[in-house]
Amino acid sequence: MPMYHWAPRRIETHVKICIPALLLERVAELRCGVPWSQISNGLAKLQIIEFSSSRYSSFQINQAQKTVENLSKSSQSLSHKGFSV
Repeated sequence: MPMYHWAPRRIETHVKICIPALLLERVAELRCGVPWSQISNGLAKLQIIEFSSSRYSSFQINQAQKTVENLSKSSQSLSHKGFSV
């Protein structure tokens, strides 16, 4: 869905949001070796549920698809090299 902005401040803000988002997509594609549509679909299926009581708290995560696992491994290798994602 296209966004229509007329005020210069809104146009500038829109560009400042879109450019880093496109960069993030491209980096993820290059690291995983698959198109963004597959990465996005894999991330959309990832679910994390928090269980908590007065004394304990735990998380349950469903099994990640291969694409999400590749993305996770790639981001970990970046953090070991001094980069952060």
